[in-house]
Amino acid sequence: MKIDPTKSKGSPKKKREILPEGTYLVDVDFVERALSRKKGTPYLSFTYVVSAGKSKGKRVYDNVYLLESVMWKIESLVGALGITDEFDTKDQGNLLDTFCDDKSMIVTVKHETSEYVNKDGITVEDTKAVVNNYRATSETKERIAQLKAEAGEEGSPDAMPEGSDSEEVPEDDMPY
Repeated sequence: MKIDPTKSKGSPKKKREILPEGTYLVDVDFVERALSRKKGTPYLSFTYVVSAGKSKGKRVYDNVYLLESVMWKIESLVGALGITDEFDTKDQGNLLDTFCDDKSMIVTVKHETSEYVNKDGITVEDTKAVVNNYRATSETKERIAQLKAEAGEEGSPDAMPEGSDSEEVPEDDMPY
């Protein structure tokens, strides 16, 4: 079959089904470093895949800004995934090795609705699924506790503090 991409009319735009609100076991499918459109603020763009339940196989997307003001979110994510080694956010290969090597966690998904004016001057309402809480699986907690015990430390990793879903990122600097 020959395909000429220059003659494709594309498919009709379908409204994408978003993941329902709830708590999910997810695997990290992909991560990449990106820059916000307006100010060029660096962030990590994650794709997670639900790995259990009736939504198994569905994807949810998450952006984590690389700013001091939201370091708690980065630390929470890294802790939930059981990552203990230093990593370089500017090295795509290192990001993939660090985050996508059989990493699972539990996330809470909420819906966030916003309005914007499109290029035709029409006000559009957009709802998206937002990850606002990361928790380690019991397997991850056990692994971290073992590593801490070997290092002579006590305690287990903390989940993101309750109610700390504010990212303190300026609204005009969102990547989408």
